[in-house]
Parts: sequence; structure tokens; C-alpha cells
Amino acid sequence: MLKSSVVAIALGVAALGSFSAVMIWTNPTLTDYQVYAVEELTQYSKERLCAEAKTNWKPLGQQKCATIVDQVRPQLSQLIAKSTRQQNFVFFSLYQTELSVGPLLPSYRFETVAAFQDFYTYLNDERVHTLE
Repeated sequence: MLKSSVVAIALGVAALGSFSAVMIWTNPTLTDYQVYAVEELTQYSKERLCAEAKTNWKPLGQQKCATIVDQVRPQLSQLIAKSTRQQNFVFFSLYQTELSVGPLLPSYRFETVAAFQDFYTYLNDERVHTLE
């Protein structure tokens, strides 16, 4: 009876240790987050901002807007790198990104949790600046 309890505890400890090792090993890096964030922001820009460009800025047009978004990806990557704070908790990481390009454009705040080589953005806050 005691022997089976010891075996069960040992198996539980081994399973927990293995699970912890997998979490540590698959905790995405800051570079992984930057790649993810650039992809997400590029997609968002093309879907939302370029759609607005089609209706609000007709000379620019949606296709030209998408081309511009693709061309600024390297700068976007640098901006995200400078604007992101990582909190690494060994098993998972939290990323907070504050993007602001200027007073005439909205600023954005993103909060993302990362674990198991995956990301989940749980806060996406857009702030529109008003001229006073």
C-alpha cells in the first residue's frame, strides 16, 4: 500500500517536472514576439486602415495602402522592438507594447501572454488623440 503511494507520488513529480520543462523550453522569446506582433499589426493595418483609406482617402486607395504597409514592415519591427516591455516568468511571458507614431494618429496599447510557442493578445486598446 505504501509502496504504491510512493510510486504514484514519484510519477506525479516526474509528470509535473516534465510539464514544467516543456513550458520553459517552449516559452517564446522577445524576437518571436516581435515577428508575431509585426504580422498581426500588418494584417490589422491592411484590413482596417487600408479599408478606411479606400473610403476616406480615395486618391490613396486600398491597394496602394497595402503596398505602403508592406514597405514599412522593417520600420514597424524596429518600432515594436523599442516599444515593447517583456516580463519573463520562466514558464510564460507577458508582453506590453505601446505604439505611438505622432499626435495626429491613434496610439495603440497591446498586452499579450506567450506560452507553448503561442501568443494570445488579450488587450488591444486604440486611443484617438483629440486636438484641444
